[in-house]
Amino acid sequence: MVGMKKVKKRYKCHFPKELPLRKSKGKGVVFKIKLHDIKTKVPSELNDKWVKSLKREEKTVSSLKKAIEKDLLIKKENKC
Repeated sequence: MVGMKKVKKRYKCHFPKELPLRKSKGKGVVFKIKLHDIKTKVPSELNDKWVKSLKREEKTVSSLKKAIEKDLLIKKENKC
């Protein structure tokens, strides 16, 4: 799907003969694919506004980093 545009496509292929399903063994099949939309993920900027949107106690990037570091240290100590 990487590189596809918003189109309809048909892909022909055959099921392997080793397939455990008797009815489908070695038979051809056509898959119809319709790409409805293309979306991209844009990473959030790490700033105080984003930290506030998490609805945690921490309201700044530095306080969030300290809290995460503290949590990781506690988890590490509990595993030993």
